[in-house]
Amino acid sequence: MVSLEQIRKLEARVSQAVSTILELREENTTLRQKLEKYQEKIDQLELLIAQYRDSQKEIEEGILNALRQLDHLEDDALRASSSTPSSIPQEPFSEHDEAEDIEGKIVIPDKTNTEEAKEVKKSGELDIF
Repeated sequence: MVSLEQIRKLEARVSQAVSTILELREENTTLRQKLEKYQEKIDQLELLIAQYRDSQKEIEEGILNALRQLDHLEDDALRASSSTPSSIPQEPFSEHDEAEDIEGKIVIPDKTNTEEAKEVKKSGELDIF
C-alpha cells in the first residue's frame, strides 16, 4: 500500500521537476535569442569581410594597372631616349641664378642667409635662437 508520506515525496519531486523544466525552458529561450543575435552579427561580419575582399581586389587591380602603365611609360621613354640623342644641354644650378617665387617674381637671395646656411651645413647644427 502507498502511504501518505510517499505521495508527499512524489508530489515534491514532481513539483521540483516542473520547476526545473520551466527554468530550463526559460534558459533555452534566452540562449536561442542570444544565438539569433550572434548569428546576425556573424552574418554582418561576413558581409563586411566580403566587401573588404572586393575592395582589396579593386585596390590591387588599380595598383597593378598603374604599375603596368608606368612600365609602358618607362619603356616608351627608354625607346625614345635610345633612338634620339639628347640635344638639350644640362646646366647645373648655381647660387647666382635667379629664382622665382610662387607668383613668378624674381627672388634675390640674401647673402647673410646663404652664408648662415653654409655654416649650418658645415657644422651640422641649427641655431634656433
